[in-house]
Amino acid sequence: MTIRVYGDPAANRWYPRQRTQWTCSDELQPGTIVVWEREPHRVIEVRERPDELWGDKFEQAWQERGRGDRSTWRYRPVVVVLQPDEQPTAKPLHLCGPANHQWWVLPEHYAICRICRELPPCRHEITEGHISFQMKRTTELLAIPRGHCLACGEAITRRMNAARFPGPNLWRPDLGDNSAVFHARAACAEGRAEYKAQWDARGDDADEQLSIDPPDTGGPA
Repeated sequence: MTIRVYGDPAANRWYPRQRTQWTCSDELQPGTIVVWEREPHRVIEVRERPDELWGDKFEQAWQERGRGDRSTWRYRPVVVVLQPDEQPTAKPLHLCGPANHQWWVLPEHYAICRICRELPPCRHEITEGHISFQMKRTTELLAIPRGHCLACGEAITRRMNAARFPGPNLWRPDLGDNSAVFHARAACAEGRAEYKAQWDARGDDADEQLSIDPPDTGGPA
């Protein structure tokens, strides 16, 4: 029997659209439907991990910050046994993690994707949405003339503060070198920060520096 680990923070980047409740591992009841790897699973069993099977990770955590009764410590290891819902012949999953790990609990009536059986938004829906967003964004970028802000598309006049990035234009190479420019105003900060992150990640032009063009107040815009 293989016991997998749950409670990885890196996995908590997706949220089901279905309304759910939160329940800790040691409060789960057999028959409850929970979300595991984006799919509905039925709780078969919840059991405490014997002291001799806690493992180095939990033992070290107990020694460093354990308080009170070991048997009720909120970070103690608990094994949760799951089975894919509506699949009674499927092999159960034995998962081990902290007792205070919170699970999404589903009602008996829930929606899933017909194709992949994942809860919405499924990976297909997210991918399609990402592709649609990128196509829309590309269309908008291609409509921005040289000398206009790559975040909002509006013109940058001589009376405006602007952030200019030297070198090739990472978003619009067809505009030529030194053409990547953004308004310095707060409304364009998100796009400016996104471009800067990509610009910094190149790592091949360490001597090039981002410049801030001051407004020209000596003449008409």
